[in-house]
Parts: sequence; structure tokens; C-alpha cells
Amino acid sequence: DSPKLQHPRVLLHAYPGVWECCWSSGSGGLGEYISLFKGENVGADKFPTANGGLLSLEYLIQKNPQVYIATGHSGVDPQKALPLGTSVDMALSQRQLKALVEQKGINTFDAVKNGRVYGFWNYFSGSPFNVVGAEVMAKWIQPELYQDIDPQQTMDEMNQRFLPVKLTGTYWLTLQR
Repeated sequence: DSPKLQHPRVLLHAYPGVWECCWSSGSGGLGEYISLFKGENVGADKFPTANGGLLSLEYLIQKNPQVYIATGHSGVDPQKALPLGTSVDMALSQRQLKALVEQKGINTFDAVKNGRVYGFWNYFSGSPFNVVGAEVMAKWIQPELYQDIDPQQTMDEMNQRFLPVKLTGTYWLTLQR
């Protein structure tokens, strides 16, 4: 018996804390992962191009995302945005993601209430590591369907087989409640 496919409303929030609320992915780039795994990208139908754009907090409260994915990288201000990537400490990423979703408005989303809050390294897009990013996103959007996939195992194998210097740090995370 296969699990029933859900189509959760997903907000891929690009660089929270860097830009005003809330820059969302469109149908292209990282947004393609959302449609690939049958999530409903709350920003996709809003933008004239695939690149995404700014959504108002009011619009997002009305859309009420069921899955919230914040992107970040190691070059952001770790006191304002979400640090992720090489040499980034998991505890720091956890602390910042928690602070970001405690903000007024965002804290009302079903995703936050139901513990479906995630952090995603922005550079999974456009790199050979996009396969790891796709596995991570698959598990978040369709957890029942992709329960057997292990993104960490894929990352470990890529590190072992293809990289002269191992990638270490925090590349994705689930907010601990």
C-alpha cells in the first residue's frame, strides 16, 4: 500500500534576514525542486519570470505555508540571517533559524506550528551537490514517500569519492523544537 501523495504549500524563503520579508523562489532554480516533489510553491504563480520575487507577509499569512524552507550560506551576517555551508556550526544555524521563524507573522504559519521548518544551503542549486539538495527537499516535502533516501549518505559518498578536501559544515537542517 503506497502512501497518499500530499501537495503541501511550500515557502522557499530566500535569505531571510538579508532582504525584507519575504523573497520567495519562483518556478525556476530551487523552486523547481518544489514542483518536482509535488509541493505547491506559494510564490510560483505570483511572478512574471521563473526567478521569484518579493511576497508580502500578508499574502504569506493568507497562503499559510505547511513547509517553510529558509536558504542561507556562510557569507551572511550570522546575527541577522541564516548561516549555512562550509565550516558553519549546527548550533549557530539552529539558533538563527529559530529566531527567524519566531518573527511576527511567520510564527503563525502551519509549518512553524507543526515543526516543518528547515534550512537549506543556497549553493545546492547550480553545483554537483544538487543531487544532495534534491534528496533533502524530497524528504521534507514528501516525508512518507522518500523515507528510505539518506542525503547524508549521498553527501558522505560524494565527499569520499570525488573531493580532495572534504566538505564539512552545516548544509541543511530541521529546526529542533
